[in-house]
Amino acid sequence: MELEALKCTACGAPIQAQDIDWDLGIARCAHCGTVFELRKLNLSAELLAKLPRRRPPVSMPQKFSVVNTEDELQISYRWFSASYIPMMLFAAFWDGFLVMWYGIALATKAYAMALFATLHTLVGLGITYYVLAGLLNTTTVWVKMDTLGITHAPLPWGGDKELPAYEIEQIYCKERISNSNNGISRKYDVYAKMKDNARKKLLAGLDDMEQALYIEQTLERYLGIKDRPVAGELPR
Repeated sequence: MELEALKCTACGAPIQAQDIDWDLGIARCAHCGTVFELRKLNLSAELLAKLPRRRPPVSMPQKFSVVNTEDELQISYRWFSASYIPMMLFAAFWDGFLVMWYGIALATKAYAMALFATLHTLVGLGITYYVLAGLLNTTTVWVKMDTLGITHAPLPWGGDKELPAYEIEQIYCKERISNSNNGISRKYDVYAKMKDNARKKLLAGLDDMEQALYIEQTLERYLGIKDRPVAGELPR
């Protein structure tokens, strides 16, 4: 079907090019004012390719909370998940072994023995801090006064950032797939595509695709950004 053959679904009047919004996939009849979706027409493959491919709405995931006002948007979620449990058990074993090691070393005044465990202690501190962050931390994605920010708290963690919200052209998600002895692992990252074509990573390592897509969906709605395809994003 050529563009010239498009007719209003209500009155049958011809639809002109200026009556069509390809970004939204809708048309408004200039004769009767009816608004309708172009996908409801028997369009040619060429015209269908011009229409936006929208994802269905994503429901708010578990552990997420949202505050949405005229002045501010906050999307918050806790880090803790079942994936932290094996690391918690390992940290408890590692730290318990070090406590026993240092206890023996100090009781016998074997200071060289205590010094030998220095590297192991640093590893144990790193693992323990990681586990505590997983238990306590919350990530908050916020938009306030033309600024989009990411905050991880209460324990300090890398990745806090702020971007000018008015410079963001699109929010999109990417999938990372890795293979290990435990099988295939999938993680999801959220990016901002800026108006100067720069890509800024907002969040990394989300466990579920729905989490990443919900953040994308909510940010774009709040910022008034029309969802458009971005090269390399999650399949639409």
